[in-house]
Amino acid sequence: MTVPCVPPEELVGFGALLQYYDNLASQWVTVGGTKDLDFPEDTTEAIDTTSNDTADGYRTNIPAPLAALGQVSYTMNFRWSQWSVLVNMKQNKTITDWRIVLMNPQQTYMEWCAWIMSLSGAVPMEDLVTGEIGLSPTGAPTWGELL
Repeated sequence: MTVPCVPPEELVGFGALLQYYDNLASQWVTVGGTKDLDFPEDTTEAIDTTSNDTADGYRTNIPAPLAALGQVSYTMNFRWSQWSVLVNMKQNKTITDWRIVLMNPQQTYMEWCAWIMSLSGAVPMEDLVTGEIGLSPTGAPTWGELL
């Protein structure tokens, strides 16, 4: 059963939220929000299967058996209460589940496993830290709706 995403008070009105899964607490934790967040690019490479006797002079390609999620970088407003957690996750190279939840009526989300590659921030104002987080995905994405 999915649980609806209720934004913390300081992030009400944001169009998309970034969350990670806290295994110890068995819950999703909202770390920040922004107007828009891009999903990681999902790509599949081509494998060249052209033989030397190709009659039409064109390469023959098939899709590779493995796909890859691209690295993402988000500029957003982070919750001050989560900032030190993110710093520790980066230092410890923690691999965990992340998801982007769109604050549309269905609360569409994309979930994937990743670690924090980069993290920057500016002096906090009104319980928010403006900064950038870079995530490097590993594994396959999951799509769904919370409502």
